[in-house]
Amino acid sequence: MDAVAYLEALQEGATITMSLEKTFWNALFGMLIDKFGIAWMVNYDFSQE
Repeated sequence: MDAVAYLEALQEGATITMSLEKTFWNALFGMLIDKFGIAWMVNYDFSQE
């Protein structure tokens, strides 16, 4: 899954503010602040089928 790979790549030297987890809106969601101070939000929607 690309969302997991993206978040793992950004985690080196980062401050994780919310680990990647399933949410009530049927998506994986996580947040972090990378080593450069840039805030990231990763959202992966599951198939609606």
